[in-house]
This record gives sequence, structure tokens and C-alpha cells, in this order.
Amino acid sequence: MFKFSELNIAPIKPHFTGDKIQLKRLVGKEIIVLKYTIGPSSKTDGDCLTLQIFYDNEKMVVFTGAKYLSRQIVSIPEDKFPFTTTISNTNQYYEFT
Repeated sequence: MFKFSELNIAPIKPHFTGDKIQLKRLVGKEIIVLKYTIGPSSKTDGDCLTLQIFYDNEKMVVFTGAKYLSRQIVSIPEDKFPFTTTISNTNQYYEFT
């Protein structure tokens, strides 16, 4: 009988670790973005951006439907990760700065 580890099956999506933190708590704070995924939201009809970040000496996870953040992050080449940033809120949308 085979062990699962011997089947060479890659994980379906990256594993994100840490406590969940709300995006609004990160506004104006410096964070390190480690990786991300974008997929269907379980709460709305749109997409959900999931960020693996390092903040306050801990790995954390952010879930957001912020479309502008999603548009920005897909334009960043993979070899530029991880990167530091702050998130600003213009009262109309969130953006990396």
C-alpha cells in the first residue's frame, strides 16, 4: 500500500498561516507581503484576494474583496516577492503605497 507522501501530489493552493486580520487595521502600517492568491469569494459574487503578510512580528492572513488591491498585486512580478508596503484608504478604495 502506498503512503500519500509517495504519490507526489502537489498541494492545490498555497498554505497560508497565522491569525486573520482585518484590512482596515492595517491602514497606514508597514507590512511585508509574502504571497497571495485570488479566487472566488465565499461571501460575494466577486473575487477574494488572500494575502499572506508579516506584521507585528507575526505571519497573518488578510481576506479582502478590494478590487484595486487585486489589480495592483497581479502586476507585481513573482521575483519581487516578498515586498514591504503600506496600505492606504482614500475613502473610495484601498491601495498599496
